[in-house]
Amino acid sequence: MNPLKRSSILAALAMLTVLLPLSAVGVLAYDNQARAGEKKSPHSTINELAIATLVKTRVTEANRPDPILERYQFQNLDSNKLRRLTGESVVGVGDYRDDLTIGDKQLTFAEWIQEGGFTADEPEIQMSLLHFYDPTQDAGQRYLTDIPDIGRYYAMMQRRRSDPLKTLKFWNWRPWQTPRRDIPTANPETDAVYWAVRGDQPGRFFQNQYSWNRGVEYMQEAFASDGKDKDRLFAKAWRALGETMHMMGDMTLPAHVRNDAHPGNLPAGQLRPDPYEALAREDVVRAAYAGIPRDPNTGRLRLEDAIDSTLWSQMHGSQDPESLAHTVATFTNRYFFSSDTVVGVNRRGNVITNLNNGPVYPSPLLEPADFDETLGSYKKTAAGREVLMVTEKTLESKGWVPWLGGKSGAAIGKDYGLDTNLDCTRSQAAVLIPVAVAGNVQLFDWFLPRVTVEIEEVSGDLGKEQLKGKITHQPYGAYQTEMKFNGGPDTAVTLYVDGQLVRDRNLKAIIKDGEITADLGKLSIFGKVKLEIEVDVGGIPVRSAPFDAELGDLLKYLHQTNRIKIQINGYGEFTTVGPSTSKVDDMLFQIGSDLPFPAEIRWDGTKFSSSAGPEANWLQPGAICNGSVSGSVSAKGLTLQEFTYQFTSQSKPEFIPTSRGESVTLKNVPLGGTAGICADVYATGGRAYVCYGVEAPAAKPYGVSAEEASSITHDSDKGVPTTSTLKDPDWTRTSIKVAFIVEKWPDKWETSF
Repeated sequence: MNPLKRSSILAALAMLTVLLPLSAVGVLAYDNQARAGEKKSPHSTINELAIATLVKTRVTEANRPDPILERYQFQNLDSNKLRRLTGESVVGVGDYRDDLTIGDKQLTFAEWIQEGGFTADEPEIQMSLLHFYDPTQDAGQRYLTDIPDIGRYYAMMQRRRSDPLKTLKFWNWRPWQTPRRDIPTANPETDAVYWAVRGDQPGRFFQNQYSWNRGVEYMQEAFASDGKDKDRLFAKAWRALGETMHMMGDMTLPAHVRNDAHPGNLPAGQLRPDPYEALAREDVVRAAYAGIPRDPNTGRLRLEDAIDSTLWSQMHGSQDPESLAHTVATFTNRYFFSSDTVVGVNRRGNVITNLNNGPVYPSPLLEPADFDETLGSYKKTAAGREVLMVTEKTLESKGWVPWLGGKSGAAIGKDYGLDTNLDCTRSQAAVLIPVAVAGNVQLFDWFLPRVTVEIEEVSGDLGKEQLKGKITHQPYGAYQTEMKFNGGPDTAVTLYVDGQLVRDRNLKAIIKDGEITADLGKLSIFGKVKLEIEVDVGGIPVRSAPFDAELGDLLKYLHQTNRIKIQINGYGEFTTVGPSTSKVDDMLFQIGSDLPFPAEIRWDGTKFSSSAGPEANWLQPGAICNGSVSGSVSAKGLTLQEFTYQFTSQSKPEFIPTSRGESVTLKNVPLGGTAGICADVYATGGRAYVCYGVEAPAAKPYGVSAEEASSITHDSDKGVPTTSTLKDPDWTRTSIKVAFIVEKWPDKWETSF
């Protein structure tokens, strides 16, 4: 055969050994999507944990909660209560930008940040060149250079795909098809940090529309917008943060900071997969996070105790995402090997050199003393912690390499017999995952706008009350100048009265340049109440501090009511004593019910009364019942000055003889709340006197005789009795509710009363 022709064939076959695995598994990147049995990909999981960690360390578990962030309603983080934002994302993955399918998703702000952990790797082939950063090189030279002839590889890969089996990339590879000349094939010469933070690539692939800088711009535009694009801008901003956090996660991947290119899961020519990336899946990430120490006394998460103290100080001394990423990358580069950058001397005294012929990093270095005979692995101290670095493969551990014709420590198919197995991965992840989380907590902290919501005044005539307040942005982190917030068509504004959410379509609020105006006139809020207003800022509810207000002349509305409900529930424990045993049981007593008093009430100025005899519909067919209610309210109806409730029940002759009596007296109980929830009034002051008599010929109810169950006195402020004839009661909860209601709503009020 012609030598020239033979050499051409061999060259083509060599190229195939590179291209076929690349085509099959994706170049220079591991699968960034959740695998079978996983809920999330590793990057999305790290982003999720970073969000949760900021909430824990700054709010829920903090010794001194952040005074601004504690008004953010983060308690809904793990629920479906957060509002979803519609935005653009990748709904169909691809190798190149024009392979992607773009569509809308509806996600919470936290889910958009996690989504960025996924979308940062799309399109896979082009992004695979932009996620490397070598901190030992000079600025501008820190990009991937592990594949000097990368242009040739990509020129072969960039063929038009017309095969119907598009999902099987092996079958789509057609070397005789026309190259995709619309896509650049050269190394973009852009490092991961520059791409993620700045994102501009003149003359390269394309601009990064989800860089840190663009994310900050999206947030600023979202604050200012009052149009339909407001939610989309917020979604873009949170996704951009998530993609930047993906980069920070990459800074804790040794291969990404040691110029070590790698395909997905199979070798490709001289390129080998990175076992740490392949094995550090969701379960490994969560296990490493679960290992972060907690304070033995308070249970508070102590992320700082999981990270080298020098590194912790350096990270918190960083002023921007680029310097923070460089600090993290320098740490990872210094203390960890990647698959192709193990150097030093093995336990047999053989010199180990880089498999990829790249730069030799001064640290770490493999040494014979690092080998653990029991584990069959080399150990190093990384940031004060013993870590499994690499383990011997079978051929090396058995000493068979010389027998096979090579010498120990020499490359066998570019493999020195050393690998990172699952035990090594878990050991390294225990150090690296807390660093990744801590770095992303800092990014989230810088990116999260600090805003306060405040009620300034509530004023206006009856039925025309208005709330005025403001939402103020505090310059911090990525936003050094104040941003003015405007409400959009989907901006949620909610009101709380005495801690209870008012679910009413009549709440109308306008937010313009940070000024809030809300119409309360149709909500029928009465009395002395504590108001809180909550504004949705980019999918995060931010609540104001309570504001004391006195609204409305309730008497006018009370005159329209024609029914009353009284209900008292007491809960506690008591001891029953039997012939040979004793036990503690739960006790419940109830006065009244959710049903209104069966007769209409009559109003005479500030006084009211009602009585019902046996002919009334008591809904107790086996009993003869009688009852009455009476009382008075203050001049404006804001206080229930006196209230008396009497009820007796006697069984009919054909039933077992029983009788029951109830008596309630309330004094000076404030009325108020919202008439939209039937003017429910909870007694927060005064006393409730409850008499409960029982006669039964059978067993003693609750283990108490009729004589002993004659009276109970309750202090409704404290929820415990001051006097009692019951045996050892321990009243832990007592609720008292009086409601004036309208049996049929007047047409003019509809549901707003």
